[in-house]
Amino acid sequence: MHELESDYRLKEAELDEVTATVERTKSEKNEMEARLADLQGMEEKLVATEAAVEEGKVTIRTLETRNGEVESELEMARTDLAASEESNSALRAANVKLEKTNEANRLSIENGEAEKGRLVAQVDDLKSAVDELVIELKAKKSEQEDL
Repeated sequence: MHELESDYRLKEAELDEVTATVERTKSEKNEMEARLADLQGMEEKLVATEAAVEEGKVTIRTLETRNGEVESELEMARTDLAASEESNSALRAANVKLEKTNEANRLSIENGEAEKGRLVAQVDDLKSAVDELVIELKAKKSEQEDL
């Protein structure tokens, strides 16, 4: 009888230990699920940021194209100015206007490049964070599977 009681206490202690392990595992699982949700949120932000970067690239290409067009128009205006003294004042006014547009386009391009750099840095930061979290998740999953 004493032996049965001792076995019972031993089994009860083992059961308590297993129950505690299960509870820890459930807690870790909940933590991992929360981390996964965070990662998914980060991934959504990353996708949105990448889309914004692509949109910025398109804007930069459009501005570069327009800048090339403006520079071409400016050159034509200079040629016409030399060829026709009668339209000298009109061509000078157009030249001033085109130079202002050109400068505005250059500033827009510079701002676009700065924004692009900032967005690329954000994307790199988010990718690094996602990579770190994926490594952590894999490690925790491996630990859980080892249990």
